[in-house]
Amino acid sequence: MNVESHVAELERDGYTVIPNALSPEEVRATYQAVEELLAAEEAIARRTGTQSDNLLTAHTIVGKHPVFYEFFLNPPTMQIVRQMIGDEALLYDANIRIPMPTGAANKRQGFQLHVDREDYTVLPFVEGKHFPMAMNVTWCLVDFTIENGATLLWPGSHQSCRVPDPESRPPGYVYAEAPAGSAVIWDAAIWHASGINHGDSPRYAVLAYYIRSWMRGKTDSLRFIPPDVRPILSEEARHLLGFRPAPPDYSDVKALSPKQLAALTVEEKKVLGFAIY
Repeated sequence: MNVESHVAELERDGYTVIPNALSPEEVRATYQAVEELLAAEEAIARRTGTQSDNLLTAHTIVGKHPVFYEFFLNPPTMQIVRQMIGDEALLYDANIRIPMPTGAANKRQGFQLHVDREDYTVLPFVEGKHFPMAMNVTWCLVDFTIENGATLLWPGSHQSCRVPDPESRPPGYVYAEAPAGSAVIWDAAIWHASGINHGDSPRYAVLAYYIRSWMRGKTDSLRFIPPDVRPILSEEARHLLGFRPAPPDYSDVKALSPKQLAALTVEEKKVLGFAIY
């Protein structure tokens, strides 16, 4: 894999495609995990609208199935993500998204033209120069085609530092066509929209959203990863999810080594001002 080429495409066009990011065996295992997770959640998901005839989704999936405990450390993907937003990049969100072959869309569920989390990916840079704050990744578990609604992307639009009209369809878009096993990576500030599936089978995909390590959003990994899953995660996975010491920069805390910080009791942390309950 030519990392420099993929980075150059992201910087210029706002997106890139990594073929064979998943092996055929990984594609099959992930597909099966998706099926199992959707089936386990179906009753509640149908009632809440998370699954419908037009779109199947599952949210915060890292701790919901063993396949996803380490999935988001996918090496080809992480090489590019870390080049773009830093070695300490965090996984902010991860989900399953499957547009169904109905030729229709669920209104306001990503099918309109949009950027992701414009409050920090676009709006701070209006009238200025774009700076990449977050990366979206979609792993294709089936071939992404125009017919089955491959994601629409507007190359170079991330440099505009503008939020598009969600109801518009300006010219200049491309479809993120890619074979199964590919990872499609795009800058969160690029204009994009989900395609509508006019094919004859569901378009299976796993999605992830990575942010710079010093960002803080509304998703709290410390709470959405089940307690019984946390000890199973590798150290690298825990690091990716934000399970890392984050003490304040007070002088008396700075004087402590990582080992000393780890050995502090809750009462000692309370005195130092960063107790976690």
